[in-house]
Amino acid sequence: ALSVLANFDIAGMLLGRQDFPLLGLELILVALVIFRPLAPARPIVFGNRTLILTAVILVAVCWWGHRAVLFGFDHTRDEQMAVFDSIVFAHGRLVWPLPSAWQEHADALNVRFMLPVARPEAWISAYLPGNAMLRAVVGMFADPALTGPLLSVLALYAVWRCARLLWPEDREAASIAVLTLALSGQVVLTGMTAFAMPAHLAANLLWLWLFLRRRHATDLAALTVGLLATGLHQPLLHPMFVAPFFLLMLAEKQWARLALFTVGYGAIMAFWMVWPHLMVAFVAGPHSVVASGTGYTDRLRDMLAGNYRAIPVMAANLLRFVTWQWLGFLPLLLAGFAVTRHDRMAQTLAGGMLLTVAVMTVILASQGYGFGYRYLHGLLGNAALLSGYGWRALAGERDRLRRFVWRAATLSLLVQLPAQMYLAHRQYGAYAGADARLAASGTDYVLVDQRHAPFLGDLALNRPDLSNRPIRLIASSFGD
Repeated sequence: ALSVLANFDIAGMLLGRQDFPLLGLELILVALVIFRPLAPARPIVFGNRTLILTAVILVAVCWWGHRAVLFGFDHTRDEQMAVFDSIVFAHGRLVWPLPSAWQEHADALNVRFMLPVARPEAWISAYLPGNAMLRAVVGMFADPALTGPLLSVLALYAVWRCARLLWPEDREAASIAVLTLALSGQVVLTGMTAFAMPAHLAANLLWLWLFLRRRHATDLAALTVGLLATGLHQPLLHPMFVAPFFLLMLAEKQWARLALFTVGYGAIMAFWMVWPHLMVAFVAGPHSVVASGTGYTDRLRDMLAGNYRAIPVMAANLLRFVTWQWLGFLPLLLAGFAVTRHDRMAQTLAGGMLLTVAVMTVILASQGYGFGYRYLHGLLGNAALLSGYGWRALAGERDRLRRFVWRAATLSLLVQLPAQMYLAHRQYGAYAGADARLAASGTDYVLVDQRHAPFLGDLALNRPDLSNRPIRLIASSFGD
């Protein structure tokens, strides 16, 4: 009964079906944490064995969850395009040739989020290639579904290294930062998917680890990471993470370093801004028509023209962001934000989060479907480190607060995270079931009418070589 969702805005739909129920559950759990803090008061300090065990469990849960929780199904078009492109790249191609018989009718094959070319000779998504290339590389040695889990563990390791550089004398604050990522429902569930967000999180934290080393060689390595991070899927997300660090270098009068990063990121942005135009040259033929929206300037103009109800949608996004984190997330994050009054690094980390929210409110408030708020996923490392700052600010209260943190962590792991998995399982299951019925139809072609529910058009998914049966076609491409 997917049609019951048809009349709801996606953000509003998720608010009612997932976020409010989660919020109600979490308020009950918070009350249990506050009024029954029966938990050990021992320090929250992770040793190497704990970190390794946490990493192994995270990989295992994310890999298992891709199939057991999410049915091994790519629900959204973003996930599907990452898999589609990775198949193309795994075959040593940049685009996949489209048979001449389909070139006139490419729209029927579902070209949403493909390069906007009518009558194309080949096809590829309009996203930048980094995330799909990572999946293709992992697929050379293992299951491509391990990409998200491995990147999430890389983020866990990198946030630990960043925290140890920031607070070498305070292993407990670093452990709080790791705990914030490891217990995040957004990190765990998104790690089960083909979304580019685990790659953004890992790349941003790896960049920060290199930046904090303050050496010429590691700065050059950070620029190399920045090249990949900017080209993961959209060119704006990583630069919004990096931008506040330019102000930090300016404030600290690191002129040579500032010049290096300015020139480096100028070249990085120029390269990726040209990328879609290069790909169009491979996709378009002599009879093709290149539509507007190929370049990022055109896309930005189109997004601004269609951006309405931005404030309430962003408010729903931020509520969703909070409800998909662990129970100790918000108080520790707020305590960390308080530190920004006198600490430049805390200001820089908070600035990346605030800048991303402000820019995305203006250009693209709606995230579509995602666990938590996807466009802040790459900044969850910032949030984790700010939580560490918050824990340090509460140093005088640690003996009393440790009981609450242990209890919050336990309830998050045993109650909150399974509830989040259940909601994801139910959401993906409705569409995975419909997808399975289409696959088992035994026909050569099937029409998908996308007017009856959100995301229904995404069931019109075909392999690059069109070897799938049935071939799935968008019904509206043939008129009413």
